[in-house]
Amino acid sequence: MFPEIPGFKITELIGEGAMARVFLAIDEALDRKVALKVMNQSLAHDPTFRDRFLAEAKDTAKFIHPGIVSIYSTGVQDDNYYLVLEYLESGTLKERQCA
Repeated sequence: MFPEIPGFKITELIGEGAMARVFLAIDEALDRKVALKVMNQSLAHDPTFRDRFLAEAKDTAKFIHPGIVSIYSTGVQDDNYYLVLEYLESGTLKERQCA
């Protein structure tokens, strides 16, 4: 089951880790594909994890570099803390760096 985040149409799960899941989504306002990183709800009530997740967004947003995925925005909807990230069409970031 996909989280409901207004403004985004989630189409598939593309990755999962201990802290978050990453979905392919369509940003409906801009009609573009994005990676939507959503923190696991089991961690959303813990201020330490919330702060780490949001600090990741702030830290990442400071950099513009071909080796760093751009962050477009962040938000929260019904305890779904999320980051809106650049979606890499083909392959992983690691594969792109090795090319």
